[in-house]
Amino acid sequence: MRISGKEFKEFHDTAWPDGYIWWDNSFYTPDGAEDAIDIYAETSQDDMGNAPIIIGDDEMFTVPDDWILRPENGSGEEYNIRTLLRRWLKKKNSTTFVVSVPKEKEAEFKAALKALKATILK
Repeated sequence: MRISGKEFKEFHDTAWPDGYIWWDNSFYTPDGAEDAIDIYAETSQDDMGNAPIIIGDDEMFTVPDDWILRPENGSGEEYNIRTLLRRWLKKKNSTTFVVSVPKEKEAEFKAALKALKATILK
């Protein structure tokens, strides 16, 4: 499953289940990279819960299969983040796309977006 950084951050900030934490890791491999990195900026141990997500808004990435959430108190159902993301995306009223448009088609593309009442985020 692929998602934009912007949408993942929105999910993280608005739809993360209360009382749930990462089970094993929060690492992903950016497109074109060889090594996985943590999605959160490095921060002190005292401030781990407030570390910002470093994935760029316009970055598309593959959500790893092993991203699992578990109840913080240890009892309850585990969730695969992909499953939660799919449910959340289905309920949203809009979809975010990251596109590349040839320069000579930019005006035509923007006119089509305006007709659809779409918003350019960047």
